[in-house]
Amino acid sequence: MSDTLYIYEDETTGIKYIFNGEKLVPINSPLESEDDNVPKLDKYDEEELKKQDEERQKQIDKELEEYGDIADDNGVDSEEAKSKLEEISDLLNDSATAQDLLDETDRIVRQDYQTRAKQRKEAEKAAQQYTANQGIDNFVLDLNKLIKSEVKKIKKDDWGKINKKYSRSGLLKPGKSSKKNPVIPRLFVYYDQSGSWNNKDIEVGDKAIGTLNVFVNKKQLVIEVYYFSDNVHTTSSAARNEGGTGAGEKVLEHIMSAKPDNVIIMTDSDFDWYSFKDLHVMVPGGVFLLFRRGEVSKWLVNNIRGKKLTKIYSF
Repeated sequence: MSDTLYIYEDETTGIKYIFNGEKLVPINSPLESEDDNVPKLDKYDEEELKKQDEERQKQIDKELEEYGDIADDNGVDSEEAKSKLEEISDLLNDSATAQDLLDETDRIVRQDYQTRAKQRKEAEKAAQQYTANQGIDNFVLDLNKLIKSEVKKIKKDDWGKINKKYSRSGLLKPGKSSKKNPVIPRLFVYYDQSGSWNNKDIEVGDKAIGTLNVFVNKKQLVIEVYYFSDNVHTTSSAARNEGGTGAGEKVLEHIMSAKPDNVIIMTDSDFDWYSFKDLHVMVPGGVFLLFRRGEVSKWLVNNIRGKKLTKIYSF
């Protein structure tokens, strides 16, 4: 074998190679290990890797100090959290304890429902009071409007009057004259006088109906007041002394017999309305039904109507 060494240089990388008789070996490359696939590291490479490992560890320690362990849950020790989860799991697995939890939950739900029901009841009461005041005000307005329409003067053709509309047209037309309405409407008022009724309720009605005195004083309106319990009476004391709650049909029969033009009925519906037969009364003018605290009688509503209007109020 020749002692001549052949050196080759890669013009692209600048690396020099020596031929060892079998293959080219870089002159500046570490010696290969017995396992050609695992190169040996020189001292410089080992120190560099160690230095990099230390830098990485320092970075990890810094992040742990600043942010804490990612296994922590908002600063709670993972062991503590695990212990609590195990405790809860044990409680749920214990049937007696689970039932206690369900009972406590049920109690809280019931208490919440009762609180809400109380608040709702108070709100409804306040709303009813507002509706009651509003109901009386609307009743007074509607009643006065109806009576005004019934007592207003009547206009008729009058050849003795000049018709200004056609005075320059060449057409001959009669004028208009007005006169007092010869028909005086009658308003019948029926007050409940059962045991559940009281004088304050009647005072509310009297005050509202008293707004019609201007028409009564001018003899344009007739108002008749009746009281009912088991029967229809002309005085409150007679109805009170009688007592009872059976005058539903008799009120409507009284209306059918007397034939008033307009009707007002004030009641709390504490009557045996369900036992009454259907009468279906029709009044020529208006019907005003006022129910205390909104206790509406369906039988009464279904059995009386006004040709001009039918109104229902709560007070």
